[in-house]
Amino acid sequence: MSPTPDRREAVRFALAYPFEKPQGSFVWADGRVLPLDTLDLGNLGDTRVRSPAGNGALGELMSALYGDERAGQEEWLDERVIVLAHGSNSAPERLLQKFPGGDGVPEIVPVLKARIDDWAVV
Repeated sequence: MSPTPDRREAVRFALAYPFEKPQGSFVWADGRVLPLDTLDLGNLGDTRVRSPAGNGALGELMSALYGDERAGQEEWLDERVIVLAHGSNSAPERLLQKFPGGDGVPEIVPVLKARIDDWAVV
């Protein structure tokens, strides 16, 4: 009996663990990994990202991906929900599984590398 497609996918998934991920902070933007050049915690929209089209502000990228109706607006920052990803859960492959989009809106996930002291993982 040959393995079913679901079983083959489960084995592929298990063998891929712990999943490749960038060493530093990045933005998961519409299926692409865009490394951060600079991080502006005071105004995340001014954070600089590197893309194939060149370097630019995260706010500009968001406006370009979301379209003209949101151009120049940064309300999308207020709509964000903080998610803590430990270990391989911040890998792009895992982000694609956890935030698949699919509603016609590009998925944008800023991933900020941080160290947290005095917390336990259970």
